[in-house]
Amino acid sequence: MLVVVCKSYHSTCSLEQYGHNGEVNSMFDLHSEATAFGKSLSDGFLVVCLEDVRPYLGEVEFNDPQRKLVLPIPSLLFGLYLRVLLAMHST
Repeated sequence: MLVVVCKSYHSTCSLEQYGHNGEVNSMFDLHSEATAFGKSLSDGFLVVCLEDVRPYLGEVEFNDPQRKLVLPIPSLLFGLYLRVLLAMHST
């Protein structure tokens, strides 16, 4: 799997160009670089825009060597909890 990290959403528009028939122009930028490395992007790729990423401002478990984030237990509407979610949260 390939993930491309961009500074802004605007820069993601230059990752692919399309021809008049609606197909991706495989000789353009990202596809040509992948071809140079012997890889194919026919399965697609993910794009992460850094302008959409914000730092976590919550608490951290300081006594844990990995300093895990203290995230709230996921709940459904009206505060209901699924046992599966509670089991995943306790691991």
